[in-house]
Amino acid sequence: MLTGRQLAAARTLAGLKQSDLAKGCGVSVPTIKRYESTKGVIQGNYQTIQSISDVLRENGVALISAGAVSHGAGACFIESEQVGNED
Repeated sequence: MLTGRQLAAARTLAGLKQSDLAKGCGVSVPTIKRYESTKGVIQGNYQTIQSISDVLRENGVALISAGAVSHGAGACFIESEQVGNED
């Protein structure tokens, strides 16, 4: 599952503009903008989301799901209810 915030952060981390990501995925810039502005999980075409993941990976950014084990340095979101409760 990919959220709008996760997509925007991953794209920025990869050093891509929205237009770069759109071109690499074969979608329009408005599609990327709509996905990034989504509150919560993006509801979109599976192939498009997979293409986004592939382009990000080609640019050095791997998308990870909550609780996943990472194999390198990275960043992840902490759900708001977990902030400050990391005992």
